[in-house]
Amino acid sequence: MEVKIFRKADYDKIIDIGVDLYSRMGFPDEERDRRAILNSSYIGIIYEDTTPVGIGRVISDEASSSFIVDVNILKDRRRKGFGKALIVALAKNANSKNIMLTTDPRDSGLAQFYKKAGFRLSEGEFVFEWPQE
Repeated sequence: MEVKIFRKADYDKIIDIGVDLYSRMGFPDEERDRRAILNSSYIGIIYEDTTPVGIGRVISDEASSSFIVDVNILKDRRRKGFGKALIVALAKNANSKNIMLTTDPRDSGLAQFYKKAGFRLSEGEFVFEWPQE
């Protein structure tokens, strides 16, 4: 397994791979995925041999805060260490003081997964979401 980190200058080389991965994971909005990838600070793609099996994005100001978002591993490759390797690589490549991610609080398995990868639950913060009509 190998995680490759891609910066904006290389997005033209990996955008089709990223869109294909998100589509295979059940996110079939190609236009949204293209825009999301192109507007990311950097992208991580994890490979099994030469086959891409997962992707994650980071949004960052490259100074104070980085947010790990849209991390997904193909279903048949889950529970094999790919997800942990990917989020650790994304976190280690951040050029900021605070590295954060959010998850569904109803899924305790995800919370445990992130804790095992080295993340800790943030104290005293709330996540707010703008309502959509």
